[in-house]
Amino acid sequence: MADPEREAWVDRHRTRLLVLAAMLCAVAFFLALAINAWLELLLPAGIMAVVIYGSRPSESRRTRPKDVLLAKNLLTGLAYATLVAAVLWAALPETASLWIALGVVALLVSADAMLSDIDDRPSDASFGTKTVPVLVGRRWATLSSALLYAAAIALWLVLGQRDVESAVFALAMVFSGLTLALLRRLRTPIDLRAGVIGLLALLLA
Repeated sequence: MADPEREAWVDRHRTRLLVLAAMLCAVAFFLALAINAWLELLLPAGIMAVVIYGSRPSESRRTRPKDVLLAKNLLTGLAYATLVAAVLWAALPETASLWIALGVVALLVSADAMLSDIDDRPSDASFGTKTVPVLVGRRWATLSSALLYAAAIALWLVLGQRDVESAVFALAMVFSGLTLALLRRLRTPIDLRAGVIGLLALLLA
C-alpha cells in the first residue's frame, strides 16, 4: 500500500503468486519429510509468521512488528537462524557447535535485512515503518550493517569452528554485502547471493 506501483503489480498477478506460494509449500513439505517428519511442524508456523509479519494495519492495531525500529531486521535474522537450527538439529548427528553457527547466521541476515531496507526508504517513511535507513539515512544504515557483519565475524573467530566451508560462507557474506552496498538497488542481489555463497562453501567442503 505504501508503494502503489508494487501493489498494482501484486493485484495483477495475485493468482500466479498464490499458485507459486502453494508450489513452494509443497516443495518444503517433501524436503522436510525427507529430512525428519517433525520438520513438518515448521510449515504452518512459517505460514503464520509470514501472515503476521506482512499484515496490514487496522483500526485496532496500527503498529505491526515490522514497523518497530530494528524489530524488522532482528526478526528476519532470528527467523532464518531458527529455520536453519530446526533443519540441522534434525539432520545432523552432532550439534555441539550449532548455537555459534546460528548466532553468526542471525547477525549476517540481520545486517542483510538492514541493507535491504535502503531500497524501501521512501515507502517506509510514508507508511510509518521505522527502519534504520528511514531514521539516519543510507550511509549510517550501511555502517550499522557493517558493525553487525563485524560482530558475526568476531563471534565466528572467537567461538566458531574455523573450517574452510564456514570461513568461505561467513567471509564471503560479509565482503559481498559491503560490496553490494555500493549499488543503487540492493535487495535482489542481497537476497540471491546467499544461495550462491552457500553452494560455493559446500563445494569447497
